[in-house]
Amino acid sequence: MIWVWLLMASIYSLIYMNQVGTKYTANGIIFGGLKSEILSATIALSFYWIAKKIRGLTVKEYAMVWKVYFWFVVILIGASVPFYIKTLRSWELIDIAFMIPAMIGLFGFTWKKQILRKEFWKVFFIGWVLWTPLYHFVIPLPSEVLKAGTVSFPQWLIATLAIIPAIPHFIAIFRYAFSNLIAGQTEDNAG
Repeated sequence: MIWVWLLMASIYSLIYMNQVGTKYTANGIIFGGLKSEILSATIALSFYWIAKKIRGLTVKEYAMVWKVYFWFVVILIGASVPFYIKTLRSWELIDIAFMIPAMIGLFGFTWKKQILRKEFWKVFFIGWVLWTPLYHFVIPLPSEVLKAGTVSFPQWLIATLAIIPAIPHFIAIFRYAFSNLIAGQTEDNAG
């Protein structure tokens, strides 16, 4: 049931975003208005609820959580394309250079495919973990991202809202790089 609700909330957020002329960030969406902020928080709480329930999931259900998350990230990245086109700076090009391998790694982790060598993913993970907070918290965002209509958001808030949905992505790439386990595996059936 939670999967259906989460998918519906994601689709609704994309429809709502198109109706209100929303601003985009590199890895996520910043919504205008209280209604959409509540929706964003609800989606984040849904991921928290899923994370709490993971210990009781079967291997098949655990793999399904990662597949749902993968498609959620694909939707967020697809929604952020207009931001990249509108405000393409060298920083966004660097972020794209990190996001493409990150998505390839998430795909490999989620669908149990070994893509590239573990050494690549170890180096990539360290670089990505250093780059992401730098990009979101330190490098100034364009003014059109900081303002959504007549409301202005502080950069730390936008950065926090963009990084929270990426936490499972960091976990997946970490496990893909530093562990023999991938989505849906346990110590007993790893191979």
